[in-house]
Amino acid sequence: MIEDLPSELLQEFVLATCDVETLASLAQVSRKLRRWPGQEERWRKLWWERWGTEAVCLTEEEEEAEEEGTADDTSSESASPRSGYSQQPPRKRRRALNLDPDVHQNPILEHAATLAGGWKALFASRDGVHRASSPIVMPSPHEEMAVVEQMIFLAHRVQASSAGSRPSGGKFAPPPALEVVFLCDGSGSVTAQDFFAMKAFADKCVQRGMCLNLSAGLVQFSSESRVEIPLEKPESHASFARKLDATTRMNGGTNIAQALETALHLFCPDAAGTTGKKSDGCGSTQAYYNGREPAARVAVLLTDGRVDNYQARDASSVAARMLAEVPNFSLFAVGVGNDVDRTFLTSTSELYFPLRVSTSDY
Repeated sequence: MIEDLPSELLQEFVLATCDVETLASLAQVSRKLRRWPGQEERWRKLWWERWGTEAVCLTEEEEEAEEEGTADDTSSESASPRSGYSQQPPRKRRRALNLDPDVHQNPILEHAATLAGGWKALFASRDGVHRASSPIVMPSPHEEMAVVEQMIFLAHRVQASSAGSRPSGGKFAPPPALEVVFLCDGSGSVTAQDFFAMKAFADKCVQRGMCLNLSAGLVQFSSESRVEIPLEKPESHASFARKLDATTRMNGGTNIAQALETALHLFCPDAAGTTGKKSDGCGSTQAYYNGREPAARVAVLLTDGRVDNYQARDASSVAARMLAEVPNFSLFAVGVGNDVDRTFLTSTSELYFPLRVSTSDY
């Protein structure tokens, strides 16, 4: 009987080699295996083996290696005539951290597993979505909610870090403050279904964030960018949802740099425009004396990321400005559409999340 095996042999030679069907079958016939602690770790590995390349991805910054013969070219492009951006910070590259789960833990996926009730339940949830949506790659509801709640975590972290610098006055702490701007790609390369998925994700974020001191706005971009919903406190989730429903796709090109520039102005109205004018910035001290509570600020870029090299460089430069000028700022990239440029989106943001992408992208 398999239940009579020593624990070490059971863990090393049975559970460690089981595939999905075998592990599920053993849990049905063996009470010991059904309750075995090591089973959860095996389900975690099986999840990663099957969907690791299609998972939410955290990144870290690293210096970009200078390619031979490009040093002069790089310096000359700091004021590209195509974009008008000037005096940009040095360009850096970001690399994915969760390619090997045994080396880099992914706290967002760990939280998704907790929301699902364990890795086995998360596997079952993702498998159900896969069967229903294939060949389109979509996350499980628990993964999507874990990404949404990452914004809430950031708001709590900012509140905790600033609590020591302000007198409490003996009152209860107010809800953490979160300012979020959704940047929705309305270009011709995304479909109506993709655009609907972007709006649905924004709706979930706002619905979940109503427990905070929330300000939310939405920018749609194609060849140009347009503020569909100003960055303000929603009267209610329903009022924000009505404005979302009224937003229709623009069509056109994909100007991510201008979309990020528009978001920068929403977060920081006195920032410089695309003329290269020196920015006064929007430091946390200025924001504090303007009566604004310290807040987490998140730009959520929902796009397929399909831009040329010049446009990608411009977008990366604006993203670097936002990190330098906007206090407590984070950039999330959400992949939506066919032929999503995962490499560009990962290299620009600190979190990449494939929401609705074609399998050919992986």
